[in-house]
Amino acid sequence: MSNTAGLLTTIKCYADTLITAARQEQSFRLFDLADELKIHFIDQLEGDLATLRALALSCRRLQSLSEPLLYKRRLLRSPPVVKHFLHGVSRRPQRATHIQRLDIRCEYRSVPSGFARLPALLEQTTELQDLTLESPYCNFGGGQGKTGRQFAQVQEDIFALFDRAASEGFTNPLPTTPFQRLRKVELHLTGGDGRYLTLGRYSKSLFKSPTLQELTISCVQVRGDTFTLAEYEAVKHTTPLKRLTLIECDFTMLSIVCILMLPKALEVLKLGENLYHLHNPTGHICLCSGNTFEFLRRALSSQQKSLEELEYEVSPHDGPPVDHHSPSQDLCDFPKLHTVALKGSRCPAFEEAVWGGGQREGQPPIRVLRISWRKASMVIPQWFANDDGESFLTWIWSVVTGLPSLQHMHFTFRKTGMLKLPSARRQKITAFESELGKRGVVLWLYEEQRSHCFPPYLYGEVPGYNKLVYASDGRGFDAEYCLDAQAEESDEYMGVDPFD
Repeated sequence: MSNTAGLLTTIKCYADTLITAARQEQSFRLFDLADELKIHFIDQLEGDLATLRALALSCRRLQSLSEPLLYKRRLLRSPPVVKHFLHGVSRRPQRATHIQRLDIRCEYRSVPSGFARLPALLEQTTELQDLTLESPYCNFGGGQGKTGRQFAQVQEDIFALFDRAASEGFTNPLPTTPFQRLRKVELHLTGGDGRYLTLGRYSKSLFKSPTLQELTISCVQVRGDTFTLAEYEAVKHTTPLKRLTLIECDFTMLSIVCILMLPKALEVLKLGENLYHLHNPTGHICLCSGNTFEFLRRALSSQQKSLEELEYEVSPHDGPPVDHHSPSQDLCDFPKLHTVALKGSRCPAFEEAVWGGGQREGQPPIRVLRISWRKASMVIPQWFANDDGESFLTWIWSVVTGLPSLQHMHFTFRKTGMLKLPSARRQKITAFESELGKRGVVLWLYEEQRSHCFPPYLYGEVPGYNKLVYASDGRGFDAEYCLDAQAEESDEYMGVDPFD
């Protein structure tokens, strides 16, 4: 027994020695590692600002290694945060060169003077790739008096940087030229005394950026008197812009013609007219309805070889009747156009250009069609009128036959209280599935779930969503929208109700 106990003691002693030796061999000092390995470990902390700050405060060596990640992406909301951030950059100007993404989303009615130094900061951000600027007055009316003009001046100073980037970028860009790596910009702006900013000399240079690939801008008035064809013809098809989104904007035909002639190969265009701010400043202007030929053949045709997705949100208007016999007013010459969305008010001229009946020789290669009308200014399509939906199905079929390449048709209607879909009407739609299936088309019906917010959607705002009601791919109707026989006599039907 004693021999056994002694043997165990000896083994334990040797084991403890081996474990201690192994631990000594496995231990290491962080600073013994190469900088490449230290940077690799620090990169795993991306997004953990608290840990990165603690690491930067530990010593100068780790500060220099962690600050590029600490300053890479920053969100600025309030003047105190902006002041603290600018103070840090002023102490070490090198920090500005680490910034790659900057979200300046000003809190509602925050003091504009707190953002006055932002243009100077942006001039130093030579590695900036992604910029968002959100006015403290956007969607809430313009600033009053002095405060509104203060932020308008901040916007104008930032646009001056875009003007400099456009003028220097195409000729002889220098290391100090601003925005030379900028790829994505999102701007939600306001004027000095109102919601809308009128684009002027500096601000319109935004569209001439030699580096931008994605641009989103809202609440601007683009007047024709600030654009000349000769000026834009000189730089036609020179910018690398791929995606352009205009939200709640007022523009003239000349301005949109000039803007769309600049990109080499625009792929996605979302054109949103003034729908929610009808009195700021003009409203009720529909480019396509006013002059269909100019809209399609002068504006959109500049990008007909490259355009893949087109969304057009139409302002409420009283447009002239469309010429159904004009062979030039269509989208047949857009070989890559696979997705089209029609939103807002109805525009018969644009509808004719998209599906246009069967009177034209060629047909657009559209595979996905999305419709979300906000105002039923026309009789068709009524969803389920007194003819048990026959008129609606006839209209659907005219669209399907007008677009031989169509695969998915999405139709969204506004929520109007309790929706009633009696069995007779559901059966008519279900029987229609087989005809759609023969053509390889899936029909999707949605009910819009609105939120208290409206475009442009700002920081923290949650937009509404579309709830699927019916799909012709075999899923049929959602049970929530089906009624029993007792409800079939109701005169309440599903329709596209007026926008209020």
